[in-house]
Amino acid sequence: MRYDENYRNMYIENMNFLYKEFNNKYKILFLSDIKKYGIKYKCLITNTYYGKEVMESGKYNFRFMYGFAKEVYACSWWNILYDKIFCFGSYDFNKLNIYNTCEKVGYPKFDRWFTEKELLKKEAIKDFALDKNKKTLLYTPTYGRLSSIDSWLEIIYELKENYNIIIKLHHGTAYLKEEEDRKNKIFNLFENVVDDKYDILRLFAVSDYLLFDNSGILFDGILSDINLIKLYMDIQGCEEITDYRSIEQKISNEIITVYNGEDLKKVLENENIFEYQKEIRIKLRNEFFQFTDGKSSERVVNVIMDYISDKIEEKNDNFFRQNLLSIIKKHV
Repeated sequence: MRYDENYRNMYIENMNFLYKEFNNKYKILFLSDIKKYGIKYKCLITNTYYGKEVMESGKYNFRFMYGFAKEVYACSWWNILYDKIFCFGSYDFNKLNIYNTCEKVGYPKFDRWFTEKELLKKEAIKDFALDKNKKTLLYTPTYGRLSSIDSWLEIIYELKENYNIIIKLHHGTAYLKEEEDRKNKIFNLFENVVDDKYDILRLFAVSDYLLFDNSGILFDGILSDINLIKLYMDIQGCEEITDYRSIEQKISNEIITVYNGEDLKKVLENENIFEYQKEIRIKLRNEFFQFTDGKSSERVVNVIMDYISDKIEEKNDNFFRQNLLSIIKKHV
């Protein structure tokens, strides 16, 4: 990333953020340092597969799920390389579990949502210019070919007179050189714009509606119980990332989807439609998320501590998984 012109800005911004927030609390190392000094961690946590070099740096490898969307990629072969995958609930558990390699823990990011929701709202209100007499729309477009920015941004801009609008940039749009035109257009049209570093829980706390396209934030919205509106985008040509089998596409029929500006205005004016949607959101939340008690982080820590202290069951007796794993490792 450091030497790729398209990704360099993302690298710089993220490194600055890490050093600012965590350098006084934790030791920050590059992968090159880890390899140079032969460092091996007992437990290594990643959210996706970063290659053999990374995984070899941990005795035990854990995957921390980052969302449900884009299952073509997220549920791919490399999940078998993990010793433990922390799942939100039954849905991702059933997709990924092989001989108890998965653990249902809930969604740690949302612990504060279930314990300090009002405080989150107070923290967020001071960060934005919001008219108390207007409802607030939170627009969260993804980036790249699946983004709705080119098709929907000006339509959403037309709603400014009647609604507060907050835009949360995807990290791709915030930092990638190829997304600069989109980012600049957003900043030229809107004042309440934040990037990926802003706490999504604060945004949910001050918003009435979530407008989204093809990102996994849909599931954050389900868990937070915010009114959901999907902005239609043609996904043809993006089959290597998502297709009709991916869950964010399959449940589109259960969530309100709008196809143009007139559709969007009509839906926003119809409060009854969201009363019905609330029942659907509750059903989906129960399907996707195991816990809403604010203790998900505690569950994750308990699992990690079992591995650190070697209080784990041996899995060498599962010959199917071990044989499959040995064959795959020969080719990665």
